[in-house]
Amino acid sequence: MRSVPGRRRGASGFTYVELLFVIGVIGVLAIFAASAIRNSIINYRGGSAVAKVLEDIRYAQQQARVKNGWFGVRFQINPVNQYNVYQTDGVTDTDVADPVNPASTLVINLMNDYNVAITAVDIGGGDKVEFDPMGTPYLDRTGAALGATGTITLSSGGANKVIHIFKNTGRVEAQ
Repeated sequence: MRSVPGRRRGASGFTYVELLFVIGVIGVLAIFAASAIRNSIINYRGGSAVAKVLEDIRYAQQQARVKNGWFGVRFQINPVNQYNVYQTDGVTDTDVADPVNPASTLVINLMNDYNVAITAVDIGGGDKVEFDPMGTPYLDRTGAALGATGTITLSSGGANKVIHIFKNTGRVEAQ
């Protein structure tokens, strides 16, 4: 039997070099796993925030139709990073109750809730959209109907998602 350097004759097990190599490989794999998990969390938060914004815009439009009134959503960009759903008579905007928690109003802070920033809003040059009783999107109750697709840009971990509000129909979708 030939002797192996670093190992006693008849001894079994790993040498220190082999042990350090295995620990190094495990360390490298742990770094890649942590990075993948972090990216997954960022993507999940961003996707959840987009879904919430879409849901709340659709909720405002649905409330306008059901209650035969005017409802809107106003966005405040970074550093505020929040939006609110409200009912309007053209002069006074009144925040609506949160359908999930009726004791509070439907004001969502995306940075606090999802770690997502509102980086841009372009809804006819403004920061809000209002829906008439037919669900048609307007710049505001006293203004004109939306003349072009409105956009809201959300940013999470360097990735941007853009929400579109289409003129005439008020259909909303994310890209």
